[in-house]
Amino acid sequence: MDSGEGVRAGCMRIRRFQRRVKAHVFMTIGGQQGICPNEQERRLQKLMETRQEEDIKELQTSLRDANKSLHQMEAEYSWWKDTVCVGSEHIQSQINSNYQNRCYSFPK
Repeated sequence: MDSGEGVRAGCMRIRRFQRRVKAHVFMTIGGQQGICPNEQERRLQKLMETRQEEDIKELQTSLRDANKSLHQMEAEYSWWKDTVCVGSEHIQSQINSNYQNRCYSFPK
């Protein structure tokens, strides 16, 4: 994921979080008249903490998936690198073998 995608994903999470908070506050306060500001603040804080914990878990899962993908790509890279090394050694030995077969010794 490039930095632009990360920023867009973060902005989307923030907007989604804001919508959830507004909806929750509306549902919580909408049916009750005269709710105490301290109670409203406490509920909002609790909701924000819960949402942040959910977002953290989501980000941790994404990070684990990215690390797993990275390890898989590193293993594939290593395999290709080893394959190229073995192949180039084989080609070099063939070249050396052909060169030695073509060398002639001259009579003295």
